[in-house]
Parts: sequence; structure tokens; C-alpha cells
Amino acid sequence: MKQYAFLLFIVCTALFFFACSKSDEYRLSGSVFIPDEDFPELPKYSEWGYNTFGAYIDRTPFVSDNYTMPVKIIVESDTCRIGFSGKMGTLTFHLPDFVPENYSDLLALNGKSYPLIQSSCMVTFTNNEETDTLNITEGTLTFKRVQKLLVDKKEMKSVLSGTFSMKTSINGEPVSIGNGRFDVTVGEINFFKNE
Repeated sequence: MKQYAFLLFIVCTALFFFACSKSDEYRLSGSVFIPDEDFPELPKYSEWGYNTFGAYIDRTPFVSDNYTMPVKIIVESDTCRIGFSGKMGTLTFHLPDFVPENYSDLLALNGKSYPLIQSSCMVTFTNNEETDTLNITEGTLTFKRVQKLLVDKKEMKSVLSGTFSMKTSINGEPVSIGNGRFDVTVGEINFFKNE
């Protein structure tokens, strides 16, 4: 009888710790929106893993919400796609020749800037299931800081923080995407590698 009680104790303890680690992953995926002092419709720029992003498309705020995963990383054979999703759609940056094996490898982006006018760095915008490849006349994507998010000295996610801006056209209409900022976490639930 003592053996069964001990076995039951071990199984329950293992399930408890497994449940805690999975809930930590999802709890760390929540968003914390702190308004910017100068642009209150946008989140304040931060480097704390608040899981937010925002920009103005002309004068309309394009921001993350509490219901959509704010960022997804999709790695293909020769490109890494970083898609920011919010109320208006998904803005995706396609970084060529960057093929991270896992979310820890995103640390290689720390301090890097990508000029968006080069034909090799594609940007797309998806809205209502229609994807538009943007013809950018000027713009930059900057990863100001990429860091590890540790919980009890164990790496749980990577935090990507930075800025972006560009001039382009969406649905044939010239637009300016400005004051873009992001502070997002990437872990097992939003990092995908297509073989």
C-alpha cells in the first residue's frame, strides 16, 4: 500500500511541475500595454518583454491586442519571417539568409539594423486574408536589444525590442508607417521552423 501511495505522490508531483512550466509559458505570453507619453495610442518603447508592438499607418494606430499572438517567427530554408499581428492585420519582415535553429539563436539580431529599401529584405502586409508585398521607398528595421528571459535561472524565451519605420503603399495607396516599436517575447509557442 505504501508503494502505491509513494507512486501516486511522485506522479502528482511530476504533473504539478509540468503544469506549472506550461502555464509559465502561456502566462509569459500575455501583453502589458503601457501608453507612450507622446503617442498614447501606441505602447511605450520598452525592453522588458511586455509583448506589445505598435505603429502609425498614416494617422491610424496599428497595435497588438490581448487576443492575437503579437509576434510569430517562421523560419524557412533561407529566410526568417517575423510577423507582428494586431487589430489591422499582420506586418511581416522577411530577413534573408538568417536561419535560426531555435528562439535562443535570435540573440544574433541584437543591435542589428536592416534597411528596408533593399530588394533582398521583403516586407508584406496581410489584411483580410490578402497579402500585399510592400514596395518600400525608405525605411529601417532596428533590433535595439535582444536578450534572454530567464525564470529561476532557466531560459524561457527571447525578448526582441526595437523600432521600425517606412514609406510604402498599401492597396495602391501611399502610406507612411511611423513611430513603430516592438517589445515581444519569443519561445516554444510562437517559434516555428519549416523544414
